[in-house]
This record gives sequence, C-alpha cells and structure tokens, in this order.
Amino acid sequence: MLVEISIFGIILLSGTIYVLGKTSEKKISDLEKKIIKKEEKENYYKSIENIVEEEKKYTKPKMSYAEKIKKGKEYEAYIANYFRENGWTVWEHGKEKGRKDKSIDLIIKKDRKIYFVQCKNWESWKITHKEVKATRQDIREYIKTNKDFWQTIKNYENKILYVTSKECLTKGAYRYIQENKDILEYQVIPMKDDFEDF
Repeated sequence: MLVEISIFGIILLSGTIYVLGKTSEKKISDLEKKIIKKEEKENYYKSIENIVEEEKKYTKPKMSYAEKIKKGKEYEAYIANYFRENGWTVWEHGKEKGRKDKSIDLIIKKDRKIYFVQCKNWESWKITHKEVKATRQDIREYIKTNKDFWQTIKNYENKILYVTSKECLTKGAYRYIQENKDILEYQVIPMKDDFEDF
C-alpha cells in the first residue's frame, strides 16, 4: 500500500513508514532494491518465456533423417507431376537409381529440350556455388559413363535445372548459374500442401 501526504510525504511500504523532505529524494532501502531487482528479473524471465513460446509457434521440430528423405522424395514426385502436367515426358531417375542417381532426380524432355533436374525441398539450408558445380560435374560423369544415353540425347538442347521449393541459393550459386545460363537454369516451384503422391 502506498500513501502520500502533501509536499512532505509519508510513504507506507511493507509496514515501514518513510518521511520525505521537501527537497530530498527518497533513498531506496536495500530491501526495496532487492524487491525491484526481483521484479525486474521476474519480468525479464516472463518476457523470455513469451518469446520462446512465440518462436515455438513458428519453429518446426527438427526432422529425422528418414523424415528428410521422405520430404525430398515427396517433392521429387511433386515436381515430376508438375512437369508431366505441363507437357513434359518425365523419367524419375532418382526414384529408379536411388543413391546411384548422380545428382539427377529427374530427366525431362519436351520438343528438342532435355533437362537434368536436381530437386531441393530445403527449409533453411542454402545451395552454394560449390554444390551447383558438384551437381554439374556429377551429370558430366553420368553422361561420360553412359555413352548410349549420350548418343540418344546429343542432338537435343541439354541443360541442368535446379528446382527448389523456395529461394535458397547463395549469391555465389546464383551468380554461377547466371554466368553459365547456356547450360544451367534455376526455378522456384513451391510445393502445395494438398499434393498427394499416388
């Protein structure tokens, strides 16, 4: 309870009466300092708790390795379906070859174009120029070791297409793709929540 009386004040705080002079400021006792510090700490921790609770609303729990693989496969299937619906012939290379896919998730063909597609459905990771170069090298190796395949596609326009569910290229990766746009392309194709892999 706080009581104040005219210019000369009397304050009742926790059972102790303080008399204040006209020109002097109230001196805070050690007990009052402890109370204020305790309240400040409590308010600070409450604000931290509120921030943590708010962040939980927007932060997804970490995914297991199996969940990440499943998420990637679902995105590959989504992109395969996306290109089929847009008139492309699609070979789900990654699905067929598994870990031996040489960074080629899909091979798509339309008219005189063949694209080697690398799909990424990453939430927070960034694709660097080193990863784009590595994908390009993997695809070169794949073509070199599959000469019959090369004979079939050599008269087509061949490109590598990076497809991501959201913007996730570093500036270096984006610049590398722009500098090599005769053989590299990049598209962002968000995955719709209602997609089902049949």
